[in-house]
Amino acid sequence: MDAEDGATIEFPDAILLSSGQELSGVVVDPDGKPVLGITVSASLASGGRLSSPRPRERNSASPWTETDEKGHFHLTNLPDEPISLMACRRNPVGGRVHYPSSLLVELNATDIRIVLDPKLGSDIEDLDGK
Repeated sequence: MDAEDGATIEFPDAILLSSGQELSGVVVDPDGKPVLGITVSASLASGGRLSSPRPRERNSASPWTETDEKGHFHLTNLPDEPISLMACRRNPVGGRVHYPSSLLVELNATDIRIVLDPKLGSDIEDLDGK
């Protein structure tokens, strides 16, 4: 690419990851009962973040989902790299999420079980005003 002054600009090589990994499982409370409406999000275990699809890519997979009435979740088109999952109940007014549950999972795991106590934090007052 040539700059306006005629100088050549070189960009670093991009590292592309294949994205065929699928992860699925269930979120349960400490008594083993499924939990509805829990957000499960994926990130690269190496600390990298996964981007969400652009609005025009409606059929693209997202790196997060919510559990159904049976506590099930399913994530698709994740990078074929080690993944860390986080399960949490979103803060309804925004701001900090309290008591998330995190888990490093095997590649293409289909029997993930995340224990999350949805009662934790229900009595926390948000002093940040968020």
